[in-house]
Amino acid sequence: MTTVQLIHLGASAVLLVAAFVVLGYRYKLRRAYEARDLSTAELLDALERRLEGQFKAQNALIGDQNKTMAKIASQVTTLADERLVEQAISIARMGGDPEHISTSVGLTLDEARTLHRYRQN
Repeated sequence: MTTVQLIHLGASAVLLVAAFVVLGYRYKLRRAYEARDLSTAELLDALERRLEGQFKAQNALIGDQNKTMAKIASQVTTLADERLVEQAISIARMGGDPEHISTSVGLTLDEARTLHRYRQN
């Protein structure tokens, strides 16, 4: 065999190996492409379900926070009302009339009259 023939044989062998490598990568890519399990629509549906779940969880958390805030507001209102009643009783003890109690504390006239009568007894 001559040198030229050996060079042709070596080049052919290298090209043959390169062709098999390319075919191997092509086969792996085709298998990976065919093996994908979710289409674009399925991916969008999965994303939508996930976002919906997160949205529901956030709504539940906001609802819980609203309940807590309402409870705190109710407690603050109760404390403020108790403080107003204490002030009204104090004014009634000092001899204030129902009109004075009503304007000073912000109670209705009927509430002030009730407290005034209560303090008289």
